[in-house]
Amino acid sequence: MSHKKKFIFVIIIFICLIGIISISKVSNAKKVNTEKHVVDNKDLNPIVPEKKENPWDKYYKNNVDLKSVREKYDNYEIVAELYVPDLFDVYIANHGDNDYYLDHNLYRKYDIKGAEYMDYRVNVHSRQINIYGHNSQTFNIPFRKLEKMLKKDFFDSHPYMILSYDEGEAVYEVISVKEVSTDHEHMKVNVDNMKDHIDHLKKDSIYTRDVEYDENSNILVLQTCSFAHKNHYYVFTAVEIDKK
Repeated sequence: MSHKKKFIFVIIIFICLIGIISISKVSNAKKVNTEKHVVDNKDLNPIVPEKKENPWDKYYKNNVDLKSVREKYDNYEIVAELYVPDLFDVYIANHGDNDYYLDHNLYRKYDIKGAEYMDYRVNVHSRQINIYGHNSQTFNIPFRKLEKMLKKDFFDSHPYMILSYDEGEAVYEVISVKEVSTDHEHMKVNVDNMKDHIDHLKKDSIYTRDVEYDENSNILVLQTCSFAHKNHYYVFTAVEIDKK
């Protein structure tokens, strides 16, 4: 090989070495940047939206299986379950009138004690839901226990009622307890102005509770007999405060 060819060959080798070194440096630089990026990502704390707790969740039953209840009683008129803490937990039926369950139980058998039932004019999605049940001085039946609400300390410490049905549940807060004879405002299940209606239901009550409500509010009304005075009824009005 001549000196000229040897020189050209050395130059080519030198150029190749410079190229390889340059590529290696670029590759290492990318690797370092990539690794740094990964490390930086690990150091970052992801922003997780704060989950707001629902204060009413502790009151929901979450396990009401009304389908099984209907099968147990062979009664497909059972539409809801009403739970009043420390008082009772009872299934609610809905017939085509307001007389049938006065003397029939949930098995649809004649029973002087009757059963707790919903006004035939409403359903579980109505803005006002009326539920009726017997009171008794003889039998230990559920609505008899509502008389505990006539004691101020019990009324103050037991503000909530929970209605469960197939599609969900609702929490109501009791706003008034009253005794009525000729004033049947609570029987008006369809009203033009709900706020005025609730105002009237609270009027002349034995006890009341300050709960916000307006013309768009939903309410639950319980009625049972009073033994304090003949032909009088106790009426318990509650405003819906949460639903799921």
